[in-house]
This record gives sequence, structure tokens and C-alpha cells, in this order.
Amino acid sequence: MQAAPSELPAPIDDGACDHLPGLALPAIALPSTAGRFVELDKLEVVRTVIYCYPMTGVPGVPLPEGWDLIPGARGCTPPRLAPFAITIANLPASRLNSLA
Repeated sequence: MQAAPSELPAPIDDGACDHLPGLALPAIALPSTAGRFVELDKLEVVRTVIYCYPMTGVPGVPLPEGWDLIPGARGCTPPRLAPFAITIANLPASRLNSLA
């Protein structure tokens, strides 16, 4: 596993998203790992966890200039996903609806 660059700034909650709880999701469709699209505005569940990452690097190809300085832009690698997967696995099955 790679370590984050030492110059990478820690994310700061500036409150810019405080208005989002309770808003309707937009009418957009996201591609899933199962090869289908998930239409956010048509979800029939009260809570949804959407796990996504902004970019997948290509071995041997450098990331765009300044990419690592964007908070959250580094995305996630499989080893970092493990705690998330464990958390999901421990939730009662009746409360889960996989949209993968």
C-alpha cells in the first residue's frame, strides 16, 4: 500500500455541504461495477451509501499536475476499501440492497 504524500493537505469540513441533508437526489445515472446504471432519483430506499472514487491511475502514467493536492482526489485502493467492506458485511442483510 502506498502512503499519502506528506504535502497532501488534510481535508477540512468547511460546512459547504451542510444544506444537503433532506434534498432530493438529482436525476442522474451512475455506472455500477455490475455493468448497469443506477438512477439516483429513482432509488426507493431511505438511506443509500454510494462508494465511488474520482479517478483510477494507469501504471507508468503520472497523475495530472496538482492532482494530489485536491482534497479527496486520490480516491481509494482495494486495501483501503477493506474497512468499508467489513462494515457493510456486518450490517443486517435485511437493511441492505446492493446496487453494484
